[in-house]
Amino acid sequence: MKKLIVLAPLVLVGCASQPMGQNLVVERDAHPLTRGEQIEAMHECRSADFRPRIIYARKMVNGRYTEVVIDVICANKYL
Repeated sequence: MKKLIVLAPLVLVGCASQPMGQNLVVERDAHPLTRGEQIEAMHECRSADFRPRIIYARKMVNGRYTEVVIDVICANKYL
């Protein structure tokens, strides 16, 4: 029983120290939406009686970072 009490924290710490499978999305993989795609997505959300939420990403353009729209999601209208 004493061995179990000593080994249990070691097993938990060993499992927690392994890295998770997360990848960083670089700007080559995240393509910005065109203006028409943004408008169409916002109209779809509003027609379904939802509120459009815009997801931005930062992209380097001419040596400076600028925010670009990469996705539009539909959220609840009333929170």
